[in-house]
Amino acid sequence: CTRSAMDGAASGGHLAVIEWLHANRSEGCTRSAMDWTATGGHLAVVQWLHFKRSEGCTHRAMDGAARNGHLAVIDWLHSNRSEGCTSQAMDDAASGGHLAVMRWLHKNRSEGCSSHGAMDDAASGGHLAVVEWLHATYGASYFLECIPWAMNNAARKGHLAVLEWLHANFPLNRGGNGITHEALDYAFFLCTFVPCN
Repeated sequence: CTRSAMDGAASGGHLAVIEWLHANRSEGCTRSAMDWTATGGHLAVVQWLHFKRSEGCTHRAMDGAARNGHLAVIDWLHSNRSEGCTSQAMDDAASGGHLAVMRWLHKNRSEGCSSHGAMDDAASGGHLAVVEWLHATYGASYFLECIPWAMNNAARKGHLAVLEWLHANFPLNRGGNGITHEALDYAFFLCTFVPCN
């Protein structure tokens, strides 16, 4: 077999397979093993790889764990590894609606979020609590340029509460930022052709 065997076993959290490969084969693994197992939330495997293997990981480990809401993995990586994360961690946590992860990252890390990624993805996912937290934490001016896209995404996905909140907090008269004709078209389509509950 190749190093892909241990990498693949790690991605699925298969610790017994990893232990067998470690004891019986010499190929080892790559940094992808820890990156992928962290993304999958397999803390025991992350810890095993950390203590038993020397390959380490990349920033993708913490970024991936944030994307999937694995706060225990993020906290452990932060305390025991030096690779850190990128602003993609916060953006991806916003996309998944993982507010607890976002709060932890904001308190414990300095990377922050991108102005477009976090707000756009939170709006697209219908995560109103995340949208509100981003606004309260970073301020309205940080997101002004991305609001048309965020509103378009909320409308496109049918997230009326998010669309209404964005409209109320980023009105049309602020330098052209706010709801666009595209967002209104999506909203009209949804109200006209999609049955409401």
